[in-house]
Amino acid sequence: MYTTRKTLAGLLVLSLVVLSGCNLFGGQGGTSSGGKPSSEDPKQVLRMVQEKLQNRDMKEGSVKGNVKVKADAGTQGSFDATFALDTKFNIGTKGQEKVWLDLALSGSGKGQGQSGEGNAKAQLFLTAANLYAKLIEFSVKSPEQPQLEQQIAPFVQLYAGKWFKLPLPQNPFEMEGQSGTLTPDQEAKIKDLVKKSDLFDITKDHGVEKLNNKDVRHLSVKLNAKNVGTFAKQVGEITGSTVSDTEVKALEEALNKNVTLDGELWVGESDKYVYKVKINMNTTDPASQAKVTVTAEMEVNPENPGNLEEPKDAQPLPLGGMMGAGAPGMMDGSMTQPGMMGDDKMMAPGMMDSGTMMPSSGTGDGMMMEGDQ
Repeated sequence: MYTTRKTLAGLLVLSLVVLSGCNLFGGQGGTSSGGKPSSEDPKQVLRMVQEKLQNRDMKEGSVKGNVKVKADAGTQGSFDATFALDTKFNIGTKGQEKVWLDLALSGSGKGQGQSGEGNAKAQLFLTAANLYAKLIEFSVKSPEQPQLEQQIAPFVQLYAGKWFKLPLPQNPFEMEGQSGTLTPDQEAKIKDLVKKSDLFDITKDHGVEKLNNKDVRHLSVKLNAKNVGTFAKQVGEITGSTVSDTEVKALEEALNKNVTLDGELWVGESDKYVYKVKINMNTTDPASQAKVTVTAEMEVNPENPGNLEEPKDAQPLPLGGMMGAGAPGMMDGSMTQPGMMGDDKMMAPGMMDSGTMMPSSGTGDGMMMEGDQ
């Protein structure tokens, strides 16, 4: 549902990604340094970016970059992972949206006397009706459990090199309300709200720079916790998901104490498209003091990505087989260390559960482009 939790999950994970479609930028103007000065008000630049995102002006293109995650729970364990992403999209026609994703993952972790490392490559294809997935390669190694490689062999044999199809209950690109798809009135109100909500402050205006031979405005931004709380309450009022003043206050306090989120973006001087983004996020669990750091850097190309076709030979996804073929220690939790994957200690506080930062329930699929139509 398009609830406060869904909005904030997207905000806090990929808040500066150009495809998010929410009003994530705004605030007070900062200093100018580095690039060529510009007379255009940086706040107005961001508002023009927001409007373009909401109107889906960038209807096709590609996004390429990487996301790095580092988690440390002290004696409970630690985890490092790098995601390499290459995405092509065509979202110009409602009901015919298409997104292709090449994903590569590498990571390692340790905790409670065990350690391991793994690599995976996969392809995903998302449409308004279906999710397609193909595992290209998958490997896990552990000095303490050398048998893992043999144990995962049935899983790899079952899934690798094949396309699988999972029907979706509803169009993931559409905004949702408490009781389903937003009404036109609700959608209009949310779009008007995000145009006015300054969820980020401008901390520095670097001026006009060159990026791939294009003039771009380079801006640094930082999360405004108070405005995020106000935004959460107002979205709840529009969608029928009540957010109390107490919950808003708790959200603001959690953001101020446990989360830092800032980033940079490079905006085309003439077209106001975002051509590059950087994200830096640090979170601390107030109970365990587990720390999570997320950094991301992505470049955007608004040119035609070519023909995006659904896989013709996709099979229904055998979810039962997934659980049955999983290697012991992967699916049954024996490799899942407390504070790493088996509980929320290594997660950003309240990001993946109904805890301090998420005052209402919902799906946290902020990576989708549900809010920018």
